[in-house]
Amino acid sequence: MPVNSLITSWISAEQMASASMFLAALLLFGAAFNRIWSATPVLYTRIWQVAALALRIGAFMILSWSLYFLLNNSSSQFSGVLSDLSTGGPTGRAQTKRLYTEWGTWVVQPELSVQHFVEKEYVEEINQGGHKPLLYVAKKRTEALKQESITSFDGTVNLHLVNPETVNYELKADYAYTIINQAEVETVAEFSFPLVSMHSLENLVVLVDDQPPAWKIESGRLTWQQKLSPKQSCRVEISYATRGTESFNYSVPNSRELRNYSLTIITDSRAIKVLSNPETNAVKHTQSANTGQGYTVNWKIDRAIMAPMLGVQFVLPAKPVLSPNVLKILRYAARALVLLLSLAAITLVICGLNVEIWRLALVGGIFTAQYLGLLVVYPAVNNYVWPVLVLGGLACLFDRLALRNLPRLPLILILLLAIVFGMAYPFAGLLPGERERNALDGAVQIGMIIYLFGLTLYTRVRNTSVTVDPQD
Repeated sequence: MPVNSLITSWISAEQMASASMFLAALLLFGAAFNRIWSATPVLYTRIWQVAALALRIGAFMILSWSLYFLLNNSSSQFSGVLSDLSTGGPTGRAQTKRLYTEWGTWVVQPELSVQHFVEKEYVEEINQGGHKPLLYVAKKRTEALKQESITSFDGTVNLHLVNPETVNYELKADYAYTIINQAEVETVAEFSFPLVSMHSLENLVVLVDDQPPAWKIESGRLTWQQKLSPKQSCRVEISYATRGTESFNYSVPNSRELRNYSLTIITDSRAIKVLSNPETNAVKHTQSANTGQGYTVNWKIDRAIMAPMLGVQFVLPAKPVLSPNVLKILRYAARALVLLLSLAAITLVICGLNVEIWRLALVGGIFTAQYLGLLVVYPAVNNYVWPVLVLGGLACLFDRLALRNLPRLPLILILLLAIVFGMAYPFAGLLPGERERNALDGAVQIGMIIYLFGLTLYTRVRNTSVTVDPQD
């Protein structure tokens, strides 16, 4: 943005601050010009001094603008930092991505599925063409046989929370299923156990009636086949270890009749949230404290037709909520900075003192450092009131050192201005509405006029007082 457009937009947005700054610049120029003119030097010396005065006035305005935009831009940048601290931001997302890469995401374990197949004989009629007789060939084909063969389930899952800050955990699961061939014929049962959400898989054990089947893993599924005679039952046991983050769920993907269903999850942390979907009286849920620091959560379903998803979620520790109100204070602090420098310069002019730009630069730099310090302290303490007051008190001490050679009256007045604009006025940004803030700004303008009028009147009366001769 061009400089002239930037200045124009600033004047439009900060009318009170810009008016104060231009008034201070005008008074600085007028007071110094009056001293130069009254000294009646030679013409070229007077021209040189006026040019030097114009540079000093320009330096004062540049100083005010520079510190204002420094604070204002710091506020805008801190807005992004505040968002990152509150929501994670790019840094938080990178940490989460690294965590998921090392530990995986939440684990969802779908239940074992069993599909039965039978071989059926049929006769295929083949037309041989011409006058040849029809040919009949006996053949076999495999057909799926639909049945509910899982008659009981008992699962136990142990969750060990590794880091409460990132809620990553280690998991040890043991599942036991009772499978029955409900048909009157022999079937080939095809077992499929999904492992798609597993980040890693360790200590995998599969047993059918205490014997390991010829299993294999294809497309994220553990599969094997087993012949079952009519009404034959078998016990399938599956155990493994894995790891994940945030939550664990055991699900029945498709609604079916559940019988003798039991799931137990044991945790070593009590910062958990129990997940039960759907919430129904058919699911009997109990939760009891362990001898350690965790819970034992159990779900039982005697008999129901449903597709439940049951599990637990580790609860992240509460993070301090950083209030965006600090940004409102910072925006008003930038305005307060210009008002402080302007009134300090006008105070020195009214008191008849030479305005040294370096002193104003020290006062402005101390004020800026106060609120830049607030940006550093606030995320750590999650409080903006007492840091403003404490840093404001330190700023007043440094102002006292920077102005130590001034006469008593302007020194006290400038320190009072530093207290008002450094420790009180920025809190106006917390007022609820624009109407209230405009009303306060109006009151501040009236106070500034009264201050300048009173100071001018006081110095005029003091300077024009006449000592009366006692003989008169």
